[in-house]
Amino acid sequence: ESLAHLHNEKYVYSEICPHNIYRFRGKRYGDNCWKFISLSHCRKQGQPHDDFSIDWPLLGQYCAPEVAVAIQQRALEELPSEPEQDVWALAMLIFHIMTGTAYFTDVNEARVVLRGLKEHDT
Repeated sequence: ESLAHLHNEKYVYSEICPHNIYRFRGKRYGDNCWKFISLSHCRKQGQPHDDFSIDWPLLGQYCAPEVAVAIQQRALEELPSEPEQDVWALAMLIFHIMTGTAYFTDVNEARVVLRGLKEHDT
């Protein structure tokens, strides 16, 4: 729900990972209210990502392949923020929750996937 709200307002969250999702309890939130925290790297859709320092080995398990490539090329600030990047990251997080294993172990694996997708398109 919170991700849909951000996307409806034309923002991209940019750092979906387990460390940024918390469960809140209490009368105000109900028994199970999950929320994103740390909106410091949200960007308007189309704006470039900032080259923020973050635990890239952790985020690399969830980031979209094009983000992984930009990280590897040290060109993250040139990549436009798009909602699809959040959707990819959320899917990778759900996969991790459901299987107990990350789909990718690091940014390099995600980069290889993008290369394979590009070769498939030609």
